[in-house]
Amino acid sequence: MQRFIVFIIQVNMKKIIYPLSFVLLIATSYLSCMKTSVTPVTNNQVIDTSKTLISNVSLVGKWNVLSDTISYGAARSNYHGVSSDHYTFTKYGNLFVKLAPNNYTDTAIYAISSINNSVVWQNIAYSIDGTVSHVSSVSVPYTITSLRNDTLILTSNFQTSAGVRFEEITFKKQ
Repeated sequence: MQRFIVFIIQVNMKKIIYPLSFVLLIATSYLSCMKTSVTPVTNNQVIDTSKTLISNVSLVGKWNVLSDTISYGAARSNYHGVSSDHYTFTKYGNLFVKLAPNNYTDTAIYAISSINNSVVWQNIAYSIDGTVSHVSSVSVPYTITSLRNDTLILTSNFQTSAGVRFEEITFKKQ
């Protein structure tokens, strides 16, 4: 009987989580359509082009990447950030990312969902080793697992056709 109850709870949670993730994805896409003039990061200059403040400013600030762990099937990788690696969340909903591997930079628009305590962003432009791409894509939802004055942990866990992909990014506020 106990297994049956656990099974029912798991099935019902899936019925809730998947639609919520879809709604969050749609909401983020809608938000990104409202802000069409985000300027990509150039020469490490962060430029906020929006003047509309977002309602949830809990992530605002510059967050240094301490580690980024990804598990996908049987494979696992762990990246330890260097001093220049960071995510900058602005009070206008812009996100600027800089990571040392491949000299990666990203310019995005983010939204925080109070329903499931997660953040998702839409990439507007990114650069790898100086090659800029303006192909737009939406991130998977990242759960705000821990948020304190100086530490942040974001996790994502989702099913793909090749298996479960898990990621945990640990930050320290600069």
